[in-house]
Amino acid sequence: MKIHHLLPGRAEHHIPAMIRFFARIHERLGAADAEPVFVFYDATPAQIARYRALLPGGCESIALRRGRVPVFRYVWGFSGRDALVLHSAFYPWLWLSLLARPGLWERSAWIMWGADIYGRRTLRGRVYRVIKGFVVKRLGGVSALVPGDFDDLQRLIGPCPNYIRAFYSPDYGELPAGARDGGGTTRVILGNSAWEQSNHVQALQWLGRFRDKPVEVICPLGYPKESPYKSEVISAGGRLLGERFRPLPEMVGWDDYNALLATCHVLVLNSLNQQGLGNLYCMLRAGAKIYIRGDCAIFRMLTEMGFSVYDTRDLERISFEEFADYTAENAQRNRQLFEENLSAEASIDNWLALLRKLGVAKAAA
Repeated sequence: MKIHHLLPGRAEHHIPAMIRFFARIHERLGAADAEPVFVFYDATPAQIARYRALLPGGCESIALRRGRVPVFRYVWGFSGRDALVLHSAFYPWLWLSLLARPGLWERSAWIMWGADIYGRRTLRGRVYRVIKGFVVKRLGGVSALVPGDFDDLQRLIGPCPNYIRAFYSPDYGELPAGARDGGGTTRVILGNSAWEQSNHVQALQWLGRFRDKPVEVICPLGYPKESPYKSEVISAGGRLLGERFRPLPEMVGWDDYNALLATCHVLVLNSLNQQGLGNLYCMLRAGAKIYIRGDCAIFRMLTEMGFSVYDTRDLERISFEEFADYTAENAQRNRQLFEENLSAEASIDNWLALLRKLGVAKAAA
């Protein structure tokens, strides 16, 4: 038996971490008799080479070209015992091919990412959502990286009885000692990407109140690569914060980016929808102060778990001292809660439950 992990190949900011995550926990999942296969959809040759270099020795991989013919051939070529885990899945031809293969449904699972559940508000988009919703309800399992996203899914497609919580916890390694001293400057990571839904400009207007304070606002804008919104954010940041604004318009290498995060004291996410979990998890482990919109599903998840997090909308009124102040006790409590709720170790029972539903993990003793 094999477990196929179908991944969006262009998401090079996520896939290396996911490969490391699944390679690390595979044996712990009790699925040693079901070997993982990593399938990269619509990746460039350079991306495929990079991903394959990270795979454990002997691990199988498939490069799947973009388009309906490669997708249909892939789905129809599935073995009768193999399982399929869709990591994100916003390409219509995949759902159409699954619609035509009902025998594969109970051995398939879908892990939703941030924007997966929303489609274009066109006739074609509505038809696609109906097809997708029909198949999703009949899969062996459906999960969301944030439970609130599953609630949104049910509001769109109706009751979905196959929810199983399964999540990723990428390993960013240990942070260097003293990396966050900062020399008296509070370093802020704002957002995670150049998506308009991140609401950077509104957050920059709030943070602009602190331009005369010892603050540096670092803004990752590496993806999508081509985005008019990126220029808008860079312009607003320069206008509102001057030299205290540091945009990152291009993708930064994995090690360099993690080293940069290690120097930061505060994370600000102003998105209404789920995004930025990689930054968030790294910063929680680092003991940084976390600001997230109080009306976002991520905020609800973290507060229900007991984390100390703060509402981004409060930045409109609080003082710089309130913004930057954070106790060592709160930082340590967040680290402990992360290990208990969001770490790779904490994820194993959830993934076991999902793989058992798909018939590729040993039953519980």
